[in-house]
Amino acid sequence: MNGPEHCIGFALPSLAHGGAQKVFVELFCYLQSQQRNVQLVCLDRQGELLERLDGVPGVEYFHHHRHRPGVWVRLGQLLRLRRWVRDKGVRTLYSTLTGMNLFVVLCFWFDRRVRIVLREANALENLNHPLKLLAMRLLYRRADRIICTSEYVRQQLLARGIGTARCLEFIPNPVDVERIIDLASRSIPAPLPPVWQDSKHTGKDGKQVAGKPLTRKRIVSVGRLVPAKGMDILITAMSSAMIRQQVSLVIIGDGPERERLQQLVRELELQDTVYLLGYQANPYPYMKAADLFVMASRWEGYVNTLVEAMALSLPIVATDCRSGPGDLLKSGLGMQLVPPGDADQLGRAIEAALEERAAPDYKALLEMHCLGAVAQRYLAEA
Repeated sequence: MNGPEHCIGFALPSLAHGGAQKVFVELFCYLQSQQRNVQLVCLDRQGELLERLDGVPGVEYFHHHRHRPGVWVRLGQLLRLRRWVRDKGVRTLYSTLTGMNLFVVLCFWFDRRVRIVLREANALENLNHPLKLLAMRLLYRRADRIICTSEYVRQQLLARGIGTARCLEFIPNPVDVERIIDLASRSIPAPLPPVWQDSKHTGKDGKQVAGKPLTRKRIVSVGRLVPAKGMDILITAMSSAMIRQQVSLVIIGDGPERERLQQLVRELELQDTVYLLGYQANPYPYMKAADLFVMASRWEGYVNTLVEAMALSLPIVATDCRSGPGDLLKSGLGMQLVPPGDADQLGRAIEAALEERAAPDYKALLEMHCLGAVAQRYLAEA
């Protein structure tokens, strides 16, 4: 076990339920279980993942109020982060999410005693503001390493002069397969869409009795409801007559696009086919019960849920948005991916996958995402 002088720190803006936050929480908990000296700091005590770290030692929050902190609070947090690093003996500090990355490098621009490792998962399609790109080009120079979650993101950063080939490296996101399988074994909370209810029910004597067999296939998609995720394309793909009769789609996730997507469902008269369930703390029972997982993203840096679907041995239909897992499906398994934004081709791919049914062997791809192996790559030179 490393001593206090070799403490490893993880920095997050909050514990909002996103892929970046999940990755750092998984790494932090794993390293704690391995008796490593790790600390985690969040600027704001907010987010759906708070419960996951409730009572866990080594976690600190700078801002405990629900309202959004102002500029002066953020400036104060710069000084507080420096004190936190000094008091905890942090020698290597990991940061993720572009805004947080810029915050951290500003904080330690002149302090070379602290190694700064940035994780960048955003494809630059998500970062099209010229001032933010300029800030990344200037400030990311301070980073000792920049971890990219796909080769696509790495090449984008290189092309824009953000970082150098020496410090940019591709490391896939970690996935705790055992934990996902355990969470997937739990019951799906009510209420459920009728076509997603189990074909068995409990009789008066408490025994399971046969019910009406399911007549539709179950499709699930998980992701934040934003344009990048292409949920509107997926909903449109559901409108073909054949798919409408064959399937029921559950979309798990929330975001600013929810109202527009619900309107699209009404316009296409898909109220009995498409169900938006909102955010679910545990989406895995829905995924386990599905016949097919669909990712319809227009662009991505990484897609955790795609790897989680592999962990549950689900057949997958995905768009060719150059995300890390998508590229692996294409190059490692020879899967045909769907062009982003094409609802007709997405619909045909869904029909073909439902007829084929069997999932490919994901073993090699899952080994790449093994939590322990990925953690060791993160800790290189830490």
